[in-house]
Amino acid sequence: MKKSFPFVFFGLVLTAVVPGACGPTHQLLVPTEITRPLLAKPPSPGPFGIGIAVVDFSFEPPEQPKVIGRDSDRVRQIVWEGNPGRLLADLVAEALLEQGESAFRVKEGVPTPDASNVVKGIVRRFEANIRRLSVINVQVEATVEITLFVSGQGEQAPWQTSITSNAVLRELIPLPDDVRKALSDAANSAADEAARRIREKGATGNKR
Repeated sequence: MKKSFPFVFFGLVLTAVVPGACGPTHQLLVPTEITRPLLAKPPSPGPFGIGIAVVDFSFEPPEQPKVIGRDSDRVRQIVWEGNPGRLLADLVAEALLEQGESAFRVKEGVPTPDASNVVKGIVRRFEANIRRLSVINVQVEATVEITLFVSGQGEQAPWQTSITSNAVLRELIPLPDDVRKALSDAANSAADEAARRIREKGATGNKR
């Protein structure tokens, strides 16, 4: 009589190591801490009495809330439990501060009577995905896409602009912090470009 134990044991081991064996609950949880890069020189204060209000951006969650992408190599969901709308508004306000503007973030629905300009936005994409390129090369790619709506006092007409930013990292075995770094790079790059366009358009209190 043949013994089936070796085959049963092999099957158990295979189930334990094959990617995706855990089903839809198999997830990669990404740390939520995303901030601006540290500056060697602190920003100068903006002009007194002038402020740019950056209102929390809107964001429509995907069908599966908090799931921002997929690890195709290990067949699992990538989960980030932060608030993309609040994050991007924070980063844009801080980027403006770093460029010498007086900017502040406000919650959606809060009046901004003291603001010379108001920046609102929509986060259209906030994604991170992992895929294998070769046996020893795995790619982490993050994409952030935002649309800004800027209105101001005086003669300046309201205007809008869209920004897309990508960040790519390559690691042998991507860890949660690698995904966080890719998201941080993409989000901060979008914030930098947003601040640049706002200043270039003249939606600030500084004379050009």
